[in-house]
Amino acid sequence: MPSKKKRFAKSGKKKSKPGGKKPHASAAGAGMKVLAIDADSDPVTKAPFDYREQNVYPYFEQKGFTVVRRQGAMARRARVTPEARKPEVIYLTGVGHGFNNSYTGNSQEPIFSKSSLSTKESQGKIVHFLSCKTAAGLGPSFVAHGCKAYFGYSDNFTYPPSLAEVFFECDSEIDRGFADGVTAGEVLQRVLARFQQHIDRLKATGDGGDLFNASVLEVDLRLLRAPSLEVGFGDPNARLSSD
Repeated sequence: MPSKKKRFAKSGKKKSKPGGKKPHASAAGAGMKVLAIDADSDPVTKAPFDYREQNVYPYFEQKGFTVVRRQGAMARRARVTPEARKPEVIYLTGVGHGFNNSYTGNSQEPIFSKSSLSTKESQGKIVHFLSCKTAAGLGPSFVAHGCKAYFGYSDNFTYPPSLAEVFFECDSEIDRGFADGVTAGEVLQRVLARFQQHIDRLKATGDGGDLFNASVLEVDLRLLRAPSLEVGFGDPNARLSSD
């Protein structure tokens, strides 16, 4: 029997059509850049990649941020590092396979790792990766190198394919919160509330499948690491700014 869970182990919605009318952008993120570092080479990463392309990056653009994409075959350290070091890039995010001490791209080539991370890539930035295990080691290393706040998961982030978008929605509340300009502590409260909203809704049905999905959401939530949840993940008062 096929597994009901997918995982970002170690190892949706349609995309917007090009040429369409762009949403009006506010000035909140003017002059600031988001670096999108996404893998999409297998089903486990392709589903959240599609979700983020439809729901996360357009949201940043609506808020006035410039999104710099290093995705797919371009999600390699040689292509990412020059952008990550730019001072106007204030937020690093993406989906990819992860390990305790590294975040990887399509070929599972490490993009960021404890052994090669530099202060120039981390200083003054906020980081959030939808990935397995990076909060176990890589996240605190980012903070030690000057990262203002790190959001990630300490073990395997899993999701049932039948309810994938609910799981991605919960995680992407991190991105939407920072795009809205609130602090890391306020972002965390929004994320906790979004997870709990779906957990309660699924439990309320009494259906066996929904109860299973709610339990998986609860596990993912317990694995979340962020400022004010645990020491070593940055400043709860951090927010996206050009300072």
